[in-house]
Amino acid sequence: MKNLLSLFLILFSFKALAVGRLDLSFGYFSINSKTQEKSATISSPTAANIGYQLPISEKLQFLIGYSLLLADVSASDKGYGLNVGVNYFPVSSSKNEEFKSDVIHVIRHEIWKPFVGLGFYQREFQSIKNSYAGFGVNAGVERFLNKSISLKGELRAIALAGSNEAEASEFNSFLGVIFKI
Repeated sequence: MKNLLSLFLILFSFKALAVGRLDLSFGYFSINSKTQEKSATISSPTAANIGYQLPISEKLQFLIGYSLLLADVSASDKGYGLNVGVNYFPVSSSKNEEFKSDVIHVIRHEIWKPFVGLGFYQREFQSIKNSYAGFGVNAGVERFLNKSISLKGELRAIALAGSNEAEASEFNSFLGVIFKI
């Protein structure tokens, strides 16, 4: 964890953080896991995600975040882990357009910003004491509210692999708020 924090601080200087956005999302998850001996399914509307979004080009956005999946409200079992990925905005821009001169300052915000993405996900599960890692796809839309806040809806499908040929598939649906830092 200490190495991850150091990497995060190196990659994102204070200047880079100033152009990024904070994503707080909550929603539903479903996990289907299979090992050589048995299979199990768990789902609950108790998923949380915190992330940082940084535009890296006109159409691409880098994401780094952390998810927490609770089996129930009392947190009798939980899964958690790192999310890293890239979103692509096919019909809009990953960032707001800005024009500044001595006379005028204009910022253009797009109201609806659909996106698709690819990511790498790591999950640790408390009850089975096992970790998984894998890749996933996502799709969603952002809805502009004001210059500091946007709403977000997102769907994710993730294929995970663990030790001893264990496999899991995770499906998430999130609703959230994005804050400009």
